[in-house]
Parts: sequence; C-alpha cells; structure tokens
Amino acid sequence: VHAIAYDPKGERIAFGGRHAELWIAELKDGTVGKSPSATRDINSVYWSRDGKQLMSTGRQAVNEWNNVEDFSDHQPFVKELSGMASIHFMFVKWSPDGKRIAGDT
Repeated sequence: VHAIAYDPKGERIAFGGRHAELWIAELKDGTVGKSPSATRDINSVYWSRDGKQLMSTGRQAVNEWNNVEDFSDHQPFVKELSGMASIHFMFVKWSPDGKRIAGDT
C-alpha cells in the first residue's frame, strides 16, 4: 500500500499501491470493494469534501471515480486526465468549489 485516506466522515478508507487497484473499505462492517485503476501504480488517494468522489494519482495519470458511496467490485474509473504521458503525478487537490484540480509532480 502506497496511499491511504479516510473519507471526510471517517467512515471509509481508500487505499492503493503497486498493483493498479483502488480499494475502499467500510469501517463499520469491514466490507471491501476494489476497482482496477488505469495507472500502473497508485501514489496518492484523495476524497472530495462531500465524500462522493475519489481521485488517485499514479504514473502518467490522474483517475477520478464518482458515486463512491456505492462503490462495488470492478467499478471502472470515470475519468482519466489524458495527454500527460510523461508526467508522474504525486499529489492532486480539489479546489474549494470542487470544480477544478491542481496537481504536483
């Protein structure tokens, strides 16, 4: 595991690493769901302020998942920022209004 983050309510954790999978665990009942990632690895995981979206960074990509309140096995990522094949993203953050992201390599 390279990346781990609590959701804003502290009810779930998201985590990932070198096997290109994103996992979400429900802390109350131990339920775990996973989704394949488009990246080769996951460097960081970030929840949106409302806990409904999730982003991960990795080699050459930033992936976004929507509706993570109902996360189930093999849910595909929603969006991958493209055109950045030579960039290795380490961190991203949502803007306060949730409409933009900023990243760092």
